[in-house]
Amino acid sequence: LCSPIGDQCGGFLSNPSGSLSSPYYPGNGLITQCVWQIQIEYNRIVLFIKHMLLTYFHSLNCFQEFIEIYDGPLYASPLLGRICNGSNLSYVSSSNTLTVLLHRDSYNSGYGFSAYYNSIFPGKTKIYMFTINLLI
Repeated sequence: LCSPIGDQCGGFLSNPSGSLSSPYYPGNGLITQCVWQIQIEYNRIVLFIKHMLLTYFHSLNCFQEFIEIYDGPLYASPLLGRICNGSNLSYVSSSNTLTVLLHRDSYNSGYGFSAYYNSIFPGKTKIYMFTINLLI
């Protein structure tokens, strides 16, 4: 599920809620590709990206460094988003599986990303986002 140079990353997450972050967050990561597959027993998943700065260079297409969020298994499901910078972003799966791919291929990386997820019940229309303040 991952091929990092340096700290381990990626994996399979099955708890109803949890967190994930890039290696060495908050800090400059090394060249890395990681995959987190989130698969809960039932319900849908909401992923909150608390903070992300993967590249210091403005890039609309996030060419060298990005995360991709898939609505199910990697590459076999629709892409919900591809992003390299931002904060307080959220993505909701249509099923009980969501996949996050981190791709970094530059040594001039930013601080990385930090995210957490929660399961939501079917039919729930409002999503509440809780803010966690980090001291950096």
